Amino acid sequence: MGKRILGVILAALLLPAVCLSAKAAEREGSIQVIVKSGESPVIGGTVTLFRVGVPSEDGYRIVDTFGGGFVRHEDALSPQLAQWLAQMEGEPGMSRILDADGSADFSHLEAGLYLMVQNGTVEDFFPIMPFLMMLPYEGQWNVQAYPYTQQVYTECPRTGQHPGPILGALGMVVSGMGLAVCVGPVRRKLFL
Repeated sequence: MGKRILGVILAALLLPAVCLSAKAAEREGSIQVIVKSGESPVIGGTVTLFRVGVPSEDGYRIVDTFGGGFVRHEDALSPQLAQWLAQMEGEPGMSRILDADGSADFSHLEAGLYLMVQNGTVEDFFPIMPFLMMLPYEGQWNVQAYPYTQQVYTECPRTGQHPGPILGALGMVVSGMGLAVCVGPVRRKLFL
């Protein structure tokens, strides 16, 4: 009987702790960013994630270190807002290096508005544009983003132009010169 009472008391003490940790786990999420150029992953660049907004009833309250203010849910993913926030000197973010799949994972994240910035570029690729993500997004706590980047070309691309137009233009120049010689000033001989 004593063991049973001790078990009930122990269960009563542990149950709230288990419920609180389960509740806290529900409020955490993750963001995975996968950077590709065409079908190829972009490997080795550094991306940084910043929490720039705290959820409120109708949107997000921008944290003071990113300028403060308020943004509505429907405006939260604005590319212009992302560009503006990326120029701010906010709190330090979490940085990750893009792995062999071109991905970086950020976990144990609270609800909020997040800014993704690439601050370590990859040779021969343009950096990704800064962008915003909401967590949770449409009820999902594990969100993936697929920003696209392009390869930097260091030489002029081939146009595929054939020599036909060039030869045609050269022929017109030669014909024009011949015509100018024929029509040019005529010298008349004077008979005395």
